[in-house]
Amino acid sequence: MFEPRTRPTDSRSSATLMAYAALVMTSLHHAYGAFRYDTPWRMHAAIVAVIGGGAIALAARVYDARPDAPRGRVAGWVLVALVLVLVGIGLGTFEGFYNHVVKNALFFGGASVPTMHRLYPPPAYELPDDAIFELTGIAQTIPALLAAIAAVRLGARLLRRETLPGVLSTD
Repeated sequence: MFEPRTRPTDSRSSATLMAYAALVMTSLHHAYGAFRYDTPWRMHAAIVAVIGGGAIALAARVYDARPDAPRGRVAGWVLVALVLVLVGIGLGTFEGFYNHVVKNALFFGGASVPTMHRLYPPPAYELPDDAIFELTGIAQTIPALLAAIAAVRLGARLLRRETLPGVLSTD
């Protein structure tokens, strides 16, 4: 039913590959945090990652099957939206950058504990006390940023209605 008739574009491949990397990394990060801090509710991230990853895979598959057909273009836009919102904003900007990069910069920059607790209230947040947890939190920012950049490039192609390299469209 979804037999690919084209080669995926570089931006589509990069967007999905980096999105999957960010989803896997955030799942591992949250699983570690759930174990380390005895907060099983952190495992919700793995559920979101599986559902989000499945939606990204489906959108990519429909897009790859017919990127110039209406359903393929809609799937392309769904893919762009999923990667930008779930991965770029959700994982990259909020979870990785704000929750870990900014938190660590403030903490190690000398912010007071009351300030840290106001910005990062317990029990949802932990002050930096575990290098693995903090480094994996920071690291998820990188593939999320790369996924978002690739998604923007794919969106630009979709806006231009650019003929994609390698397309053998029959529609």
